[in-house]
Amino acid sequence: MKEVLIIESDTWLGDHFENIVQSGEFTVSRAANSYSAMDMITDKVPAVILMNLKLSSVNGIGLLHELQTYSDTAGVPIIVYADEEGIELETLEPYGVKRVLIGATMKPADVVAAVRGVLA
Repeated sequence: MKEVLIIESDTWLGDHFENIVQSGEFTVSRAANSYSAMDMITDKVPAVILMNLKLSSVNGIGLLHELQTYSDTAGVPIIVYADEEGIELETLEPYGVKRVLIGATMKPADVVAAVRGVLA
């Protein structure tokens, strides 16, 4: 099974996304912030990263930039989600982002479909 790394500082939301992703028959690892995410990625590069664009420690853009600086992580497809609309995929594509999900409109099936879509 493919592994999805979920990066989410809110425990409840992280649990929610973990259950959703596992329902799509993926394995899940989780990090609460960008620092632990980088430590985990150093040990094992996931197939997909699903992350909140607004992390509590370093913002998501900083982490996206960091991931693009390493050859082993630059090719990992990334799905970001955020609460606000107006985030353009085209702006984030140079950082490896393949999908943008908006919290106000996304449904659980959208998350699984996004993971499957970036792996196809």
